[in-house]
Amino acid sequence: MMLLPLYALAVWFVCFRLRRMWVGWFALVAAVSLVVALVFVYPHLQRWFTGESTRWSSFQFVMWGEAIMVAVVGVFILCLPREIVQVPCRKCGYELEALAAEAGNVRCPECGTERAVKV
Repeated sequence: MMLLPLYALAVWFVCFRLRRMWVGWFALVAAVSLVVALVFVYPHLQRWFTGESTRWSSFQFVMWGEAIMVAVVGVFILCLPREIVQVPCRKCGYELEALAAEAGNVRCPECGTERAVKV
């Protein structure tokens, strides 16, 4: 039973490391697809090994919950910013730490805002 939380944590760790990158989205889709595929393959495996077929099982219910939970939290993690800006521009959020240390309150090179450093 510990396999499901460990799987979710592994997927979320990969999503965190690859956040804001297309590879992270691919990894999340692949991880959720694996769980969903297991949901659809399980009845066939059950019929093959035991000879009985059930329409819906508790295993499938738990796996759907796992897929939804991994997907929702994974999307949230993938949307997090890559790094936290120390001295952002007031308008666009561009990092101004080096410029602000040199000349005080400067013009933003990204958007052109005068006195761009938040005070």
